Amino acid sequence: MKSVVKIELERAFKNKKMLMVLLIEIALIAYDFYSYGLQIHNKTIPFLLSNASSGKVDNIPGVYAVWVGLHNGQVRTILYSIIPILAAFPYGDSLYRDEVNHYNYSIITRTKRSNYYIAKLVAMFVSGGVCAVFPFILSLMLSMVILPFENVVAGLSYFMSDGSVCAGLFYKAAPLYVIIFLIYTFIVYGLLNCICFIATYVLSNAYIVMITPFCIYYLGLVINMFTNGLFGIPLWDTCRFESFYKAYVMQTVSKYIVLIVLLAVFVWKRIRKNEDIL
Repeated sequence: MKSVVKIELERAFKNKKMLMVLLIEIALIAYDFYSYGLQIHNKTIPFLLSNASSGKVDNIPGVYAVWVGLHNGQVRTILYSIIPILAAFPYGDSLYRDEVNHYNYSIITRTKRSNYYIAKLVAMFVSGGVCAVFPFILSLMLSMVILPFENVVAGLSYFMSDGSVCAGLFYKAAPLYVIIFLIYTFIVYGLLNCICFIATYVLSNAYIVMITPFCIYYLGLVINMFTNGLFGIPLWDTCRFESFYKAYVMQTVSKYIVLIVLLAVFVWKRIRKNEDIL
């Protein structure tokens, strides 16, 4: 089992498509840091420090204020819009291509069928989660290089509502909030990427399989807009931890439970499937 998982993780991370995704994310975060973080460092902070004696300066913006996870900037909007595509691009269509090219046969004849399909699902989850969380970690690290950790107060414009999950924790223990933010982002986008496993056996095109998580992600938003929230909060919102409201916790958890059950059913069906391998 471990050897099969290792092989699939290597296939997920050691490929040109993964490199392309990381470069795109690096470019987005670099632009965000240049257009926002450096401006705070070079202009806003010196201005506030020069007026500190006036008594009108309550706090100095720092790492959290310019972090792409919490500031309302253009790059943040773009990033959240394309994360499902970026997460699925390196490996989302791998199972489909294995099935079409019969690569899976060469693996299944050497190990248990369950080992192969579980390894594929694990690799989809991990690669999707890493692609999703990487830009947020990079943004945090860049901000830490030149900016201080500010005293988090409600007066500063963090892009987060009081009704958001763990909003109170952010103002009491910001580092812990950031850790939870990153873990949550990894898990939800990793699970979203696993939809490619189901799509492999429903659709008949590798590229459509790859964009299926994005279509579901975006379709929920469109339906929500036209039905005035009749079907509940869409994944578009719940995947964003700072926009994940306390009132929708049970509804959101139930959606992910349904997804996990569907994945378990599809994996079980593939493991139990009887087919001759020549």
